[in-house]
Amino acid sequence: SSLMFLRPSPPRLSERSRLENLLLLLLRGLVVLLLALGFARPFLARSPEQPAYAAPARRVVLLIDQSASMQRGNLGSAARDRAHAVLSELSPADQAAVLLFARDVRPLVSFTDWSAAPTGDRVGLAASRLAGTGPGWGSTHLDLALMRAADLLTDEESLTTRREVVLISDLQEGSRLEGLQAYAWPEG
Repeated sequence: SSLMFLRPSPPRLSERSRLENLLLLLLRGLVVLLLALGFARPFLARSPEQPAYAAPARRVVLLIDQSASMQRGNLGSAARDRAHAVLSELSPADQAAVLLFARDVRPLVSFTDWSAAPTGDRVGLAASRLAGTGPGWGSTHLDLALMRAADLLTDEESLTTRREVVLISDLQEGSRLEGLQAYAWPEG
């Protein structure tokens, strides 16, 4: 090999190296840190009982058919069970009103009643009031019920929240719907 003709030289001892461009090093470190933070997932401290995703508050009007057609089989009890399930799915921030309808519309639980009840007792309040009801012998005036629900949801408080109408009915043929044709539906 050609290395055997070279004289061995002692290793050079140099001064300890120092950082020449300290500002440039700090700027590069800052860029790396900003990139890492930019691609990181956000972390928000929350309590364990608080849901990870809190849906926006809703105002829900629950319409329950109490007409004669709901007396067939177990439709009346199935409607009560479905109403209880819908109310149980509401978050503490949601507001609900329960209306019964056949020929006319009767409020069972108003938004005021719902809001005044303690959070844990709201579903129980509606369930206890609903337990004492059952289908009657009247015809179904679905148009009146839907118009009343729309009127309840057009007040000032409802304009900033998500609004929903939940209809629990057998949708019996002959349900009166003529009134909906002339009704001026709210915007949004």
